[in-house]
Amino acid sequence: MQCKNIGAKYTNVWPGDANNNGLVEITDFLNICVGYDSMGPTRPSASLTWSAQPSPVWRTSFSNGVNYNFADVNGDGIIDYPDIEAISLNWSETHNKTGQSAQGNPANPPLYLQFAKDTFKAGDTVQANIMLGTSANPIQSIYGLAFTLNFSSKFVDSGSVAVSVPSSWLGTAGTNLTSLVHTDYINNQIAIGISRYDHKDVSGYGQIATMDIVMPDNIAGKTFTGSVMFKAIQVTAIQADETPVPIFMPEDSFTAFQVLGISPIKNNVSGVNIYPNPAQDNLYIDAGNHVIISATVFDALGNEVMPILMKQGQTTILPVNTLPQGVYMVRLILDSGEYVTRFVKD
Repeated sequence: MQCKNIGAKYTNVWPGDANNNGLVEITDFLNICVGYDSMGPTRPSASLTWSAQPSPVWRTSFSNGVNYNFADVNGDGIIDYPDIEAISLNWSETHNKTGQSAQGNPANPPLYLQFAKDTFKAGDTVQANIMLGTSANPIQSIYGLAFTLNFSSKFVDSGSVAVSVPSSWLGTAGTNLTSLVHTDYINNQIAIGISRYDHKDVSGYGQIATMDIVMPDNIAGKTFTGSVMFKAIQVTAIQADETPVPIFMPEDSFTAFQVLGISPIKNNVSGVNIYPNPAQDNLYIDAGNHVIISATVFDALGNEVMPILMKQGQTTILPVNTLPQGVYMVRLILDSGEYVTRFVKD
């Protein structure tokens, strides 16, 4: 049952700006979770159009003085899940205020990415767990958090980001835990909000979400070896009474490179087969009808890392098990010419 608004004082509400900081973004999600299930007067002629809409002031305000009516995004007189969904409609809209973000320091519990492995290849699905706190530095008391990650579009296929927020130590999804994820492929940002909505804090540490990202099949049309960084530009965490919870968010990265298979980059012969690619222990070379005179392996900088002493013949085995992971080139001198190709050491 909604409250009546007879004789009420009015303020202008911008639908989606639940914390009235002038910007619709991920921290608005936290205000809705703090005020979840609260009821007040409905907003006359309410809509989700981005405009200043007069709304009756509710009896309750957030700790910073912002009235609860700002968190009633759709104006129906109750703060609940439809208000969370409505944030996305006016995402990144602004009016005449500016927002602030809260950051921790290295002494605070960390929010970090735990990748399934350190190295991924072009076309791979990058899998990561989103972790909060550690056994040595757990979260003592928390209600919800909101954060934004920057990423490079060079290494992320547009439309491929998938974030899942299952039940965890933070709460049970659909019972007392909810989430909001917004991926902006224009500005290369992933905004994630995760919060309880039962007005009870919890303590703990460990996984709170998972993230999958597909890397492009062709990274800038060439081989790439190096770090791909996910950088936090904002992190805000609170208790149920809106007390800030300091969180440290270091940069996280994974190494990516393109697998070029055995497509030759320089050759004047055909019929040569090199396998497997990627290789772990041995790289097999079948020269077909050609005779191999010599074979040499170079790293990505062109340094010779493996001169191969071998008898002349049509087949050979290159032991690559001692090489670090990365992209290499193998150069074959044949009786009929030269053959150069790349391979990946896993």
